[in-house]
Amino acid sequence: MPSTLCLDAASCGARYAQSVGAVYIETSAKLNRNVDQLFLDLTRRMLANSKSSKPGSPAMPQRPQGNTLVIVDDDEAAKSDKKCC
Repeated sequence: MPSTLCLDAASCGARYAQSVGAVYIETSAKLNRNVDQLFLDLTRRMLANSKSSKPGSPAMPQRPQGNTLVIVDDDEAAKSDKKCC
């Protein structure tokens, strides 16, 4: 992107995103603006990308078959590894 003075951050962000093939979504966690929409859009794009990618490609590494979700609570795992006290 050429070095130009930008007075409107939103238009500059959108212009830059377009120049690199990205999506620009203005968000504010403080004001709770567009945060949920951002993550929903990101999730939809990731799912669409994974469906169009071949297994084993960098976009979709090889993984076990089936819908598997593993959540590890590091605090609980650390507690169970203790031999005493």
